[in-house]
Amino acid sequence: MGLRDTNSLPGRGRIERHSHHVAILAIPVFRSRVAPVFDSCLQALVIRTGNDPDAERSDLSLRNLSSSERVSILKTAGVTTLICGGISHTLHAILESSGISVITGIAGEVEEVLSAFASHRLDDPKFRMPGWAGTKSSRQKKGTSSIPDENKGIHR
Repeated sequence: MGLRDTNSLPGRGRIERHSHHVAILAIPVFRSRVAPVFDSCLQALVIRTGNDPDAERSDLSLRNLSSSERVSILKTAGVTTLICGGISHTLHAILESSGISVITGIAGEVEEVLSAFASHRLDDPKFRMPGWAGTKSSRQKKGTSSIPDENKGIHR
């Protein structure tokens, strides 16, 4: 359940931000892609962005954690923004009420998603999760206009 430094792992490129604002992002990961559902993912990549072109990265284990434990570990890691595919209504609401912004409906290779986030291009349709019916403005407003999946209560 701890953080592990992954700066030295192969394939970990730079995140470039043109802002002086430091953000700590979390992206649920399955292999090298954004995991389809945050509630059941096993790990997340945590990235500290800012002025340093070599962003700090660490892996966060989410294996066997409840929703409240997931929120707690993200808060402990200092996460300010979660970028994910689907997420349950309940967990989405808890995260946002805890001060963590949530961007939903995102799919793709993690490195490409990070680059798109850094250059404000997450609204590009190539990062849209299959079946996503949201609009550019709903993504920019933390995914609050997500369309729920009636069968699972998942934001998409």
